[in-house]
Amino acid sequence: MDAFFERGHSWSRFRSTVTRPCGNESPTSVRLRGVIALFDREGLPGPWALAETGDVISTAEPRHIQFNLGSPIGLRGISHDGHRLVVWKMENASKAHTILLDLGTRLYPVLTGHAQAHAANRDLYLALEPRLPQIIEHHNLRCRFQSIGLDESGRLMLIARRGHHVTLDLVRNERLELLPWGVADTKKSQARVRDFKSISTPHGARYDLKVATWSDGSRAFLDSRGLLHLMSSDHDLPEISLVLGADGVAGWCSDGRQWGPQYYTNQPPVHDEIAWDEILQFAARLR
Repeated sequence: MDAFFERGHSWSRFRSTVTRPCGNESPTSVRLRGVIALFDREGLPGPWALAETGDVISTAEPRHIQFNLGSPIGLRGISHDGHRLVVWKMENASKAHTILLDLGTRLYPVLTGHAQAHAANRDLYLALEPRLPQIIEHHNLRCRFQSIGLDESGRLMLIARRGHHVTLDLVRNERLELLPWGVADTKKSQARVRDFKSISTPHGARYDLKVATWSDGSRAFLDSRGLLHLMSSDHDLPEISLVLGADGVAGWCSDGRQWGPQYYTNQPPVHDEIAWDEILQFAARLR
């Protein structure tokens, strides 16, 4: 087994060779000069060494990748699989470039014009991890609503500041979405519009909770995480929990049925009609 350690501006490798059956080992060392980083590459023997010239060298076998950068470099980052590196190279005393070294294609495009100013640039991370947007999905949840009620068509609507509202609707008979409809005319449906009022949360909860109550006893709970819970006065109807996603509304019923984008359910998507029927029944009983 080989071991590496840093000594000054170079790395040394100790290679252990078994000399007798009893297990005594005689170490021999190999000096790797001008190396600024050692790293592993997924699927390949290693480790690999990045030299200050920009060359990449395998320490396990005779493989040498030359990029011919022409001047000393510094390291910015290494991808998780070790197949891409981001380095910076000084062009002169006041100008530097950030460069991607792709060890698979052996291409080295310039990413930015000044390494220091763009060290945390989004493009740098995407260059190292091109699949990052697929791995880390960002989903916005809606929670800043002041009132809840029904529009003229009997659909559930959530009203934000200044009357701007969204309506919960079934799009193409298969997908629940929050559709923006401008400013709500609450006067026409005032009897069925209720304001959310803050209530206490369970001890230790890290979210805020509000409730709207209708005269028939139905209630809607909205929490600051973007969840809306519907509890009807008709106890024959299941309770409904909705995830108010800007890219689609997921949720589940108290009888175990669930729907919505796979990101929320971790199951293949199903048509949201099962939820739509229950939501319409909840809305029809509001007084």
